[in-house]
Amino acid sequence: MGEMGKKEENFYELLGVNRYASMEDIRKAYLNLAKELHPDKIPLESGQYLRKLAEERLKLINEAYTTLKDEKLRVEYDAKLFEYMGNSSENIEILTLDELLSPEILNEGVLLLQEEERKIYLEFICKVDQVETHFKSYLDSVEEHLKRTLSPDTALMRCTRLLRLLGLEIILFVIFYCFLFWGVKLFNIFIGSYMTNTSVAFVSVLISATMSLSYLILESTIDSTSIKNIQDEYIVFSEQVIEYCHKYKIFSSEVKLSKLISVTYKSSYVNAIKSVKRDFDKKLEELTSKRKKIINELSVLEPYHITPQKVINMPFPERFLLVKALEKKYKQEVEKQRWNEALTIAGGIGLLAIIIGTGGGFKF
Repeated sequence: MGEMGKKEENFYELLGVNRYASMEDIRKAYLNLAKELHPDKIPLESGQYLRKLAEERLKLINEAYTTLKDEKLRVEYDAKLFEYMGNSSENIEILTLDELLSPEILNEGVLLLQEEERKIYLEFICKVDQVETHFKSYLDSVEEHLKRTLSPDTALMRCTRLLRLLGLEIILFVIFYCFLFWGVKLFNIFIGSYMTNTSVAFVSVLISATMSLSYLILESTIDSTSIKNIQDEYIVFSEQVIEYCHKYKIFSSEVKLSKLISVTYKSSYVNAIKSVKRDFDKKLEELTSKRKKIINELSVLEPYHITPQKVINMPFPERFLLVKALEKKYKQEVEKQRWNEALTIAGGIGLLAIIIGTGGGFKF
C-alpha cells in the first residue's frame, strides 16, 4: 500500500462502509460489489469501455478489501488516511475519539480477542481428544466415563481430594459456628430471651453444619457477576474459556462433593490429560499476562495523552483494552475527581462518556 495521494481512492468510501465498520460489514460490502462488477454480470452490449472501467473498479475493490480485512494493514492504512486528512487543506471531517472508540470498533476488538482465545482452546481440546483416542480401548471399559473429562483423578488423588475436602469442611464449620454462636447469644441478650448455652450451641451446630455442607454440595453457577470477575481477573472473553476458568481455575470449583463421586482412572491416562491441561494453562497464562501488561501500560496514560493520533495506530483489540484500562483507573475512588477535572480541561467529554459507560454502550 503506497502513500495516500490526493487522487487516491478512500478504501472505506470505495466499499461504501464507515471508517469504523466491522470486519463482517466490510466482507459483506466487498462480496456485494464483487458480484455486481464481475465480468459475467456486465452485458456484452455495454461496450469495451464500460467493461474495462468495471474491471479497473474491481481491481480497486479487491485492493481495498485486501487491505481492510487484514488488521495490521488496516491500522497502517488508517494512520496514513488520518495523516492525509490532517494535512489536507480541504474541509475533511477528522476522526474523533468517539469514532475511534465506537461500540462497533470495541465489539470488533472483543471478537478478535475471543478468536485468539478460541484458537488455543481448540488446540487444547484437539489434544484431549487425541489422548482419549490413544486410550480408547481402556476408556471403553470404564463405566460412566464422560468424554473430555478435564479433571480426572486416580484413586490416590481421590484420597488426597477427600482429605482436602474434609479439612475445608472443618474450617468452614468452625468459622460459621463462631459467628453464629456469639451472634445468637448477642441476639438473645438484645431481645431479653433466656436460651441456655446448650441450646445456643445446638442451634449454631445445626446451622453451621447445614451452611458448610451446602457450600461443598451446591455447584457454583456462572452468573453475570462471576463472568465479570473472571473477565477482570483473567482478561478473557470467550464463552468456552470463561467456562473453563470457572470450572478449573477457581478454588471453590475444585472442592465440591461431586468430585468425590466421579470415576477414577489409571495413572497413565490421568498423567496424559494433566500434561495437556498444564500446557493449555501455560498458554492461557501467557495470553492473560500479555493482556494485563498492555492494560497496565495503558492505565498510566493521562487523559490528555489519549488523542486520536495515538488511538488510530492501535489495533482494535488494543483499543478495547485501552477502554478497560481507563475504566479500571476511573473506578479508583482516589483518582475520580482529578480525572473529571483533567478530562474537562482536555476537552475529553466524549472519552469520559466512553469510560463511565454512558456513551460507549459496547457489549460482548
